[in-house]
Amino acid sequence: MIDYERLVAPREDGGLLLEPAPARWRWLSEPPSSYADAWLGGASIGDLRRAWRERLGLRSPVIIAGHQPEFFHAGVLAKNLAAAALVARVGGTAVFLTVDTDVPKTAHLRVPQATAGGLRALDLPIPGADSQRSYTDQPPATSDRWLGLFAQAGAALSAHGETLLPTFARAWLAGAPPQVGYVDAFDRARRASERAAGIEPLVEVRVSELAAGPEFGAFVAALLADAPRFAHEYNTALESYRRRHRVSAPGRPVPPLASLGDRVEAPLWISRRGGPRRRMFVRRGATDVEVFCEDEPAFRIGLTALASNAAWPPPEPWRVWPRALTLSALVRLLLADLFIHGIGGARYDEMTEAFAGSFFAVELAPMACVSATLRLPLPRSRLGIGDWLAARHAARDVRHNPQRHLAQAPPELLAARAEWVRRSEELRRAPRSRSARVERAAIFSEIRRVNARLLEVEPWLAARYDQRVEAIAAALAQDRIALDREYFYGLHRVADVRELSALIHEQLVALSPGAARSGAS
Repeated sequence: MIDYERLVAPREDGGLLLEPAPARWRWLSEPPSSYADAWLGGASIGDLRRAWRERLGLRSPVIIAGHQPEFFHAGVLAKNLAAAALVARVGGTAVFLTVDTDVPKTAHLRVPQATAGGLRALDLPIPGADSQRSYTDQPPATSDRWLGLFAQAGAALSAHGETLLPTFARAWLAGAPPQVGYVDAFDRARRASERAAGIEPLVEVRVSELAAGPEFGAFVAALLADAPRFAHEYNTALESYRRRHRVSAPGRPVPPLASLGDRVEAPLWISRRGGPRRRMFVRRGATDVEVFCEDEPAFRIGLTALASNAAWPPPEPWRVWPRALTLSALVRLLLADLFIHGIGGARYDEMTEAFAGSFFAVELAPMACVSATLRLPLPRSRLGIGDWLAARHAARDVRHNPQRHLAQAPPELLAARAEWVRRSEELRRAPRSRSARVERAAIFSEIRRVNARLLEVEPWLAARYDQRVEAIAAALAQDRIALDREYFYGLHRVADVRELSALIHEQLVALSPGAARSGAS
């Protein structure tokens, strides 16, 4: 059972999050026993799980981590390190699920650079990045352009040779033709980096390939055959999550599934081959289900074909892919013995477990959450927001109470100020009246006049306080660059990544080798 309150990124450098606690991981690789008796269309879930593993060549238990094929940070890499450590201990197969059906969130690689003027963050363009196309459809870029990116990133690092970047870049470009395919290059570089980190590389499985198989077809058939009920369970789980976590922003964490007349939205992507992803809607008729690419009719599937799992893959040129929560439900239902999430995915899978459990009437395979914080060895000030607030308070106070900050002040000015303050306090305690307000305003003007004369004793005093505020603000801005935990893991030193891997292995070493079942499930 996940403690959702613990799903927070570690603050300290080298900090590690493992949830549940490692002592409870020994039962996580044992899937629910109800799969043999649960059915999806014309096959039992247990049979579908066994068939999918055999077709993919995966030995049980299957431990799955995964992410989009982007330049992700060390906290994401920690999931892979944990999967490898767990499989090394209990056996089975560690899988990296490449979510190549998603689209890039950024077209730049952020790299910090130390200069004579301080730290700056460089946003280096990723060759050919197209935010309208899925990763599997990204246009290939020349090897020269990729070499240029890695050269720029390396030049910004003071200890380039000690980082994972040379290993990552060599593998990305290894044996590459003039045009480099993005997802293939990413997988080569990931596996090489994992070897350098001291682990056995995870076996790659791509979502685009899973979506072409009959097991995914059986999953989709179940959704389409009863789309209104699925949408109801999905939206009910979403609304319950929003109430429980007091989420008020519309569309957060995900939008509800919509109904447009007699059409119901399914939590799937649909696109023409090579085209942009669109939302899928379905309309059930007497003998078939009509599938829409948003408003455009796409294809029809007979109800008999749906019931017998004989309707897959969809006709050309159409492709159907799972969306985020649906992908997690698919993998935990039909493939994984343990699914390792990051923090965001683990939080949102609270919804997945609710709607999938209600719709499929089975328990999903268990999940765990792994993340870490690894920071680059960059200069930092050790100041905090409290220092800035204190400096800002002092800069304000020196103008309102200069007598507190002057080493020496003319006694007559101090006496005059004290007298004006005394008279102001008397008026504050007196009954309210218009004349009292006018008199008190005049007294405030006198206090400000005396304060100004006191500041003339040390003309640069207020400026020094202001400079302190500005200096701390600048230092904090530099610290935000230095302390960012989301820099690409390839920018980290190999030794630091290996140390993180060793820490994860140490945390999981108490697991019993016999805890996981050796047979397929």
